[in-house]
Amino acid sequence: MAVWTFNNNIMAHFNIDSNKKRTFDAIVIGSGISGGWAAKELCDNGLKTLVLERGPAVNHGEYPTTMMEPWEFFELLGDSLRSLIFAK
Repeated sequence: MAVWTFNNNIMAHFNIDSNKKRTFDAIVIGSGISGGWAAKELCDNGLKTLVLERGPAVNHGEYPTTMMEPWEFFELLGDSLRSLIFAK
């Protein structure tokens, strides 16, 4: 997760009239637990925040791994997960 904030004075020369609606105070990359919380805090403090996420949209209650058994994650993630868990 990365968070960038921009000072309006520094970015002022990039603002042309057609782009003013697409100007943000902060950009959060990733809406996982850290990115989502960072975006919430930035918005709560009055910053106009853009969140970028590359994953598919998942509606509440439609989590694809909800009913999976723990051993099924090995099939889903393969050797990369196995090497992390069982690293010596």
